[in-house]
Amino acid sequence: MKDRAKLSVYNDYIIKSFRYQKDFSNELLIYSFHIDMVPELIETGFKKLYIQRIEDQSIFTNPLTSIPKAIKSLCNFHTALQARNSDLIHFDTNPKNYLFTEEKVYLIDFSEMAVGRKESDIISFFLYWCLILNSSEFETVLLSSTVYLNNYHFIESDFIKEFERFNDRRIEYNDGEGLLRNDNPAYLFLKKILLNK
Repeated sequence: MKDRAKLSVYNDYIIKSFRYQKDFSNELLIYSFHIDMVPELIETGFKKLYIQRIEDQSIFTNPLTSIPKAIKSLCNFHTALQARNSDLIHFDTNPKNYLFTEEKVYLIDFSEMAVGRKESDIISFFLYWCLILNSSEFETVLLSSTVYLNNYHFIESDFIKEFERFNDRRIEYNDGEGLLRNDNPAYLFLKKILLNK
């Protein structure tokens, strides 16, 4: 949501100040797990987190190679949460919440974390790219990513729920611009591959 947090950027760290205690608690929980694909937590203050600053590259520079790396990182994130007996998922997997470096891909912005099916994160991630990439590019990155998805079980209801939630968020943030149609070729290919239909 807009205006839920404020970022102050310094040379080696970022201070993230939260408007709501729940958002602060969600993020503090994830950073306290010390997960490899999450920036390091340096210290905390009153509804503030001091977080390692990552010098990143844009996912849009070379999406055909960046997207599979991002999916790998998201899958590793799910595995790390499961190892800690957590049923949380990221719940906000749009491209701005990934930081790309030469070594790895980091996930950020965990204020909307929620209990849910990890498959929802995967579908939500790809829905953004259904709109951004042409269908040929999308097929390439999806097929390059499926090697990381063996431990997931996708069902039709996941797609329906995430499709509606995706468009609801687009309306909220963009006044209806960039809505995803259910006859979008990339979206149909996504369903075909992940549902094995």
